[in-house]
Amino acid sequence: MGTIDFNAFDDAALVASLSERVATLARARFAHAANKLENSASLGRMRTEIARMKTELRRREIANGMPKNALEALHRTKGIAPEAAQASKGGFLAGLVDKIDG
Repeated sequence: MGTIDFNAFDDAALVASLSERVATLARARFAHAANKLENSASLGRMRTEIARMKTELRRREIANGMPKNALEALHRTKGIAPEAAQASKGGFLAGLVDKIDG
């Protein structure tokens, strides 16, 4: 199994992929704790891949003169799809308030 070339990813895709991999690692840890994980060596590979992604993000931050974790903060969507994040301006009560006023 070869390594993934993270240089081909743009910043937003790299942050999204990192978030996805961290969530996958969390699910795998729970599966491992419940004795449902078939290959426990996959945990180490996932951690290594996450570390490589974080290293690439930090390299890009240093190259652009940005503070630590700036790219992650810039592109993070907090678990919401970017389209849904744009559509939900005003929070979960925005539609309710419109119905009460109208």
